[in-house]
Amino acid sequence: MSAPRIGAILLAAGSGSRFGGDGKLLAELDGAPLVRHAALAIRDAGLAPAVAVLGARAEAVREALRAMPLRFVVNAGHADGLSGSLKAGI
Repeated sequence: MSAPRIGAILLAAGSGSRFGGDGKLLAELDGAPLVRHAALAIRDAGLAPAVAVLGARAEAVREALRAMPLRFVVNAGHADGLSGSLKAGI
């Protein structure tokens, strides 16, 4: 019997408006955007498949996640709330 596969959904569609500035996804910590730190944690945990849901600032977030083992989907209705991003990721 093989081990169960456990995937991950990286919710990266929000604007981070409550955070201020360019939003929390692209804010830097130790020389890398926060969203990249989250993607690295997913990778290091061996979670697969891994899906990143993009929305606001999709191209900038996609660039921050360049070369990461992720599938990308875009939630065009990201401003309508978190549930739409969950649906898109699933």
